[in-house]
Amino acid sequence: MLPKLQKTAGSIPIRLFRSLWGLESKTQSWAGLFARIKSQGFDGVEASLADIGWYHDRGQSFLRHLRSSHLSYILGLYTDWDDYEGSPTRHTHAQHAAQLQDQLGCALTLKSPAPIHINIHGGSDRLSVGTAASFFRDASALLNHLGIPSSRVSFETHRGRCLYSPWPTSLYLQQCPNLNLTLDMSHWVLVTESLLDSKEDKKWLQNEVIPRVRHVHARIGSPQQSQLPYFSLSKCTEDKGALYYETCRLRFEEIWKLCRRQGCVTFTVEYGPPPYAPFSTSNDFLTVLITAEANRLRQLLDVSLE
Repeated sequence: MLPKLQKTAGSIPIRLFRSLWGLESKTQSWAGLFARIKSQGFDGVEASLADIGWYHDRGQSFLRHLRSSHLSYILGLYTDWDDYEGSPTRHTHAQHAAQLQDQLGCALTLKSPAPIHINIHGGSDRLSVGTAASFFRDASALLNHLGIPSSRVSFETHRGRCLYSPWPTSLYLQQCPNLNLTLDMSHWVLVTESLLDSKEDKKWLQNEVIPRVRHVHARIGSPQQSQLPYFSLSKCTEDKGALYYETCRLRFEEIWKLCRRQGCVTFTVEYGPPPYAPFSTSNDFLTVLITAEANRLRQLLDVSLE
């Protein structure tokens, strides 16, 4: 069973997580890695089963060092195409459901500490709308059967997945009342080639999407780029970049206010290595970027409460 977060009087402090995506040092020393992540001001990490070494009997070492470091973690699960390595598979509805059941079973064995949240990369954009809706309904029934609260699980808005675009997502939100989201706006902005900043889009996002968000992947992108890796470290004057930044800020404020009322605010600052970033980008630069963006985000969301 996933732990319940302890609510505090007044405001709920934002909790920032560092994705282990692209960190080569994760294969070396957990103790050293967690010490660096904690010193950078993060409250925890987000990691997949492969990241924590589950398939190579390193899972208990991950949990032991995480516990010693007093960090929390969010667990990422996949119904196929794990960690987006290799080529996409052509799983059927039944195969997606079976892998989800297997990985949720693994998640339930992770204790002391257990993950505070589960982020699922679910289904595929190959599935029809009707089949994808059935997948989400079956996932809801599975969570209920396993005793996992739906509030502790969310499905990511990610390219290649059922929630790759806002438009089919709108239908799933209507048909699946227990479907919660991990919102990564950068994917939707890229797929639609739009900042989703029209009056109608803003109203839909505020009224239909934001109330279903339980976790956020905070990465700035543009209608033509999956991420803008230098945005927070330079003075960008390009109009679309500035406009998108403002759009993200407003969305973050709405998400923060909603999540605060629900007792949990979690953001993973996620900027990827090459080829997400230019091939000349070093791991050291990404660390500087992600740390700077996390500090900016914490200040931004504190201001949004004033």
